[in-house]
Amino acid sequence: MEIRVCAEDKQKEPQRLKLAKKIPRIPSRRMPSNQYLEFIYFNDPGECLFTFSYDIETLSVTIVEVNTNCTYLGEVSQDNPIMYQELPAGDYHITCITEEGDIYEGEDHIQ
Repeated sequence: MEIRVCAEDKQKEPQRLKLAKKIPRIPSRRMPSNQYLEFIYFNDPGECLFTFSYDIETLSVTIVEVNTNCTYLGEVSQDNPIMYQELPAGDYHITCITEEGDIYEGEDHIQ
């Protein structure tokens, strides 16, 4: 008698989003910034990982679910770049502010 066992990996791929540096509006023609941070969301176990350059020490993080305006706040650093927060499926606006006051933003749908 042959027994076959099939297991399906329910682990989803992490979701990635680039957060672009916000540049103050000035009336001159400037190229958009090519500086960005990366936000990576791991659905299970609910971890928000931020990757950023060595010259940024800490980030104040605000994650807002667009439809409900539910807001999640946190802080990450080079030593601890993970914010432990489960995010229900929805559209999110993510803002990060560096210790120097630079702002990085992005929007995406989290599944």
